[in-house]
Amino acid sequence: RVDFKKKQGNEAFKASEYQQAAVFYTEALALDATQHTLYSNRAACFLKLGQHDRALEDADCCIKHNPAFVKGHFRRGLSLHAMKRYPEALPSLGRALELEVPKNKASIKQINDAIRFAEAKFAAAKRGN
Repeated sequence: RVDFKKKQGNEAFKASEYQQAAVFYTEALALDATQHTLYSNRAACFLKLGQHDRALEDADCCIKHNPAFVKGHFRRGLSLHAMKRYPEALPSLGRALELEVPKNKASIKQINDAIRFAEAKFAAAKRGN
């Protein structure tokens, strides 16, 4: 049943039905709260829905269950970035990059882009812009 709910969530996410996908992932988590990918997937939904605090909570749960899972750290960094907590976002994004190298060039580019953007926003905030 967990896999079925996860599959439903994945299909809803692909269809840009983020709220419904989050519901399916929540149902799957009710059946098995130890699957780190479910937290990561639901965090992605919450990011798309602009619910950054909830995305951060799920990213933290994901990391708790699997500290070596790249997407947990990446989604944590994106959540913090969206909340304009740039100094906190950078270490999470950096950890995601450490875990991803040299595996997936597309992911590495995406992580590096997020790091550069967070660094620029942090520098601008320090300057008062």
